[in-house]
Amino acid sequence: MSRRTPRTRAPRVGNPRQEHGRQERGRGAPSNGNRRRDDARPPGPRGKSAARRSSPTRSSGPKPPAPRSPAPKSAPRSPAPKSAPIGRSNPAWSRAGFQDVTPGVEHEKPQRPSPPAGEQRRPSAPPREKTFGRRIRTGNLEGLLDRQQWGELREALARAGSPADAFDRLRAYAKLLITWNREVSNLISPKDEGRFVDRHLRESIDCADWLRESGAARWIDLGSGGGLPAIPLVLAGVGTSWTLVESRRTKTLFIRRVLQDLEIANVTVVNERLETIVTHPEHLAAFDGFTSRATLTLAPTLELATPLIRTGGDAFLWKGSRREQEMAAETAWRSSWTFDGARPVGVDQTVVCRFRKT
Repeated sequence: MSRRTPRTRAPRVGNPRQEHGRQERGRGAPSNGNRRRDDARPPGPRGKSAARRSSPTRSSGPKPPAPRSPAPKSAPRSPAPKSAPIGRSNPAWSRAGFQDVTPGVEHEKPQRPSPPAGEQRRPSAPPREKTFGRRIRTGNLEGLLDRQQWGELREALARAGSPADAFDRLRAYAKLLITWNREVSNLISPKDEGRFVDRHLRESIDCADWLRESGAARWIDLGSGGGLPAIPLVLAGVGTSWTLVESRRTKTLFIRRVLQDLEIANVTVVNERLETIVTHPEHLAAFDGFTSRATLTLAPTLELATPLIRTGGDAFLWKGSRREQEMAAETAWRSSWTFDGARPVGVDQTVVCRFRKT
């Protein structure tokens, strides 16, 4: 029979804390019966734990600290010189807008290098005007107005039989509105300033002859905003008296400014909502015509205009491409109004719809 070779067990690698505990138990601590005591171990080379156990210099208490030798006396330090201001020591900080706020340090404005001989220094820009939280758009206003299409507006005024000074007053109104729009509050979109004639004046004036043919004398305008379309229609000679209803105070202030500067009479500005106007007895059936541009949808607008317009009066509403959907969505307005045609105005898809009160 062949003799079987015994298997050798690989050394166990365990947790370092467990190995440390085994070494501590090997110093004489009680252990279980499966482990031999240190006195029963076979002679051989001792480990570190045995060497520490047999060392006579080991003590149970903490080791006292070694005495420290006094540090050699150094010579007294001289006071550090004051650093230069940040603006001079670090030009990058100065260009970025940082300033040195160290008390007692005098600040000097850095001197620009003088221009070469024979050259003149460019003059400095004038100080900026304070905007009070609103950015002022600069530019030549007269040039902005000159570049727009005023020729077709003259034709629309001629068709409506407008007064001779209507064109000049409309240009003055456009200048007042754009100036207010830039410096005070928004009346129109800033993008519409460059097309104010086509986008706003022509849309208001193109149907002026149609409004004059209706024979209405007393008019009321809902949501006048900056006076569109009521102010251009007044300047074109439509009607004898107008009531402009606007709920925002800043816009009513502008309308009053226009009435004062252009000396427009027979126009009343009401700073209320139309829902409140219809509750006043003096306004019931007191008007012949009604206008509204870019406000509510068709059905609510006609519903608010019903108690204000006399029987046989007209309502002219400026509508966009969704006018047919608005007319078909609700049919309750047909009990008091009859659709009487539409006419395109301006250069976009805007049309003016006419309704007759029955």
